[in-house]
Amino acid sequence: MIKTLFTSLLLFACISLVACSDTADEMAIQTTMQTMREAIQKHDPQAFMFHVSKDYRGQYHGTYGVFEEFVGRQLNNNRTIYIYMADTRIQIKDDIAKVIFYAGTADGPDQVPERGQLFKVQTNWRPIDGRWQLIHARWHPALEFPEAAQ
Repeated sequence: MIKTLFTSLLLFACISLVACSDTADEMAIQTTMQTMREAIQKHDPQAFMFHVSKDYRGQYHGTYGVFEEFVGRQLNNNRTIYIYMADTRIQIKDDIAKVIFYAGTADGPDQVPERGQLFKVQTNWRPIDGRWQLIHARWHPALEFPEAAQ
């Protein structure tokens, strides 16, 4: 279940709609995030992965190929995936953009979500062939709840 939640988060780690600034690069990153969000909502893994660098390295899904397979499985296993983004910040330095935000995820096989979690997410982006691409992502639960006493 945690792996599924992390995957849902990573699928949307790139999908903030909150405006952070008016620079051309930040606007381009936000547009890319919106495009990726639309691809996930349409269950179109190829359109989503188009914005992920072939050099991608991730915290839980090491390489591009592993991440691509994981995205496909998550889309196949979850009829609905929801994401809620907040407190998004984009910092660009030396052609690397760091996007930090909080993401609430919910997903499941039916219309009503079965799982949910809040994460703090950091993604890194780089311009490749004239467009910003996701090169790295990492996240961790933003809220920790103690295990219920048994």
